[in-house]
Amino acid sequence: MATRHMATRLAGIAAALLIVMVPAAAFAQAYAVASGDSLWKIGQEHGTTVDAIMSRNGLVSTTIHPGQVLDVPESTGAGDKTGIGVAGNELDLLARMIAAEAGDEPYQGKVAVGAVIVNRAKSSKFPNTLTAVMYQPGQFEPVQNGWLWRATVTQEDRVAAQAAIRGEDPTNGALYFFAFKKVRSGWLWSRPWKITIGNHRFTV
Repeated sequence: MATRHMATRLAGIAAALLIVMVPAAAFAQAYAVASGDSLWKIGQEHGTTVDAIMSRNGLVSTTIHPGQVLDVPESTGAGDKTGIGVAGNELDLLARMIAAEAGDEPYQGKVAVGAVIVNRAKSSKFPNTLTAVMYQPGQFEPVQNGWLWRATVTQEDRVAAQAAIRGEDPTNGALYFFAFKKVRSGWLWSRPWKITIGNHRFTV
């Protein structure tokens, strides 16, 4: 009898451990889309990504509409993997900078611009936060001429910012970029070239 009781107890403990060990990403909740929502915004609120929501719901585009019910996975752990620490408003600011600097560029070019800013924050040559990097005097034209706050930020800009913060870097470590068809700065052209994406040349 004691042996049977012990076996039952061990089975209960094992079941409890299995429940605890299930990763948070396995759980999901129904979410009714409200006016003004986007997949990016929903992902930020639930600690998940646009890709994860799209995959979970079989979506082929990022277009959603009010009243639509989504199965939203919780806490995929896909956040800042850069090691610099990202404040809540910095993701929005980075998306805005991407829109201002690369609004007409292909998606990879947008991620690349975001990656340069992230790379600077990680480098000892620049300030150590995204905000300080973007507002460093004389570095980014949209800050100087005010375009940063007039540019239209799209869903793609936000997704690109999120990708850069996750650590995606098409430039492989670039610290500078410039519109090579317009810029004649000898100093910028002298920097070691990394990659050219769209209308931007990326250097270190």
